[in-house]
Amino acid sequence: MADPAPPNPTEAAPPPRRRRWFQIHLSTCVVLMFVAGGIVGLNVKPPFYIADISGNTRGWAVYGFPWGIYYKAFPYNPEGSYIITDNLVSDVVLALGMLVTIGVVLEWLIRRRERRHE
Repeated sequence: MADPAPPNPTEAAPPPRRRRWFQIHLSTCVVLMFVAGGIVGLNVKPPFYIADISGNTRGWAVYGFPWGIYYKAFPYNPEGSYIITDNLVSDVVLALGMLVTIGVVLEWLIRRRERRHE
C-alpha cells in the first residue's frame, strides 16, 4: 500500500472543526464538581440545636441551604419532623441555576481565550 502524498504547502489548511454547543471542557467539569460538592455540603451541614434553661437540648434541627427544607424535632419525634416542599423546589432551582451560570461563564472565558490565540 502506498503512502499518501505529502500535503502541498501552498494549500490552505482546512478550517478547524467547530465544537458542539453542548460540549464542555474538562476544567469546567472539575470546577462544577467542586461547586456541586460545596452546595451539597451546605445542605447537609450539621444543624444547631437550641438548649433550654435546664440544659436539655431541645428544639428544631433545620437542614437545607439557603432555605430550610427538613425540620426535625429534637429530641427526635417522628410527628414533629416535616419537609417543606416549596423550599425544596426553590433550593433545587437555585442550585441548578448556580451550576448553569458558573458553567456558562467558565466556558465563555475559555472559548474567548481560545479565539484570542487563533
